[in-house]
Amino acid sequence: MSTAAPNQPGAGEPVSSSGRLGPSAAGPDGLSLRRTRPEDEGFCRALFVACRQGELAATGLGAEQCRELLRQQFDLRSAAYRAQFPGASDWVVHEAGGPPIGRLVVAHQDEALVVVDVALLAHVRGAGRGSALLTWITAWADQEGLAVRLEVEAQNPARRLYARFGFECTRGERADEAYLSMVRPARATGAQEFDRFRLEVLADARMAEGLRHAAGPEALVARTAELGQARGYRFTRDDVSAALSDSRRTWFERWVG
Repeated sequence: MSTAAPNQPGAGEPVSSSGRLGPSAAGPDGLSLRRTRPEDEGFCRALFVACRQGELAATGLGAEQCRELLRQQFDLRSAAYRAQFPGASDWVVHEAGGPPIGRLVVAHQDEALVVVDVALLAHVRGAGRGSALLTWITAWADQEGLAVRLEVEAQNPARRLYARFGFECTRGERADEAYLSMVRPARATGAQEFDRFRLEVLADARMAEGLRHAAGPEALVARTAELGQARGYRFTRDDVSAALSDSRRTWFERWVG
């Protein structure tokens, strides 16, 4: 996995069209992300054990057997990640100024962001950290017009959180399935939303006339963004400005042409 500096793209990293890794260089709200380094293996291994040891409690295995089994599972899973998602971004999750509290692994594959792994220590769950990570990931996906895919254990309570963020099972659930595949469909980017709005305006003489009387480029951008949002489009002033700057014609000609 990459060992680039925090929030800077490294070789093979999925980056946005703007050149940034994810939607915000500051990371998820209230959290910071740092690329994993070789010295983080101990924490990542301990986190895996903490998240999995409850599953083995009812098997009747001795403590040493459980430790050995979890060690093997961690090694096998790490190898599988490297083979299946060679360009994945692998982060250690921190609260501001604090010790690590979790791990996040995300890959860009087949027009989607794949949440390869997300895990938090037990004592920080249920306090909004998972929601902060998902908010950041889905904002990144929306910025790029990508779907988000993940797999979750069928009995994992996190399924309810994923559902609140718009994830759906990709097929009907079967009682014998241990894991479920879930997807959050791609949303239109701001630029795509603006293009749809522009076509609507060009087909509506009254709307077009109202925008033609804007008193300059800044007023046009502001009026366009307000009108689009009032009609349910999801684009910003920055999206409008970027679209208008894509041509060498005057701002008025860019709009009506």
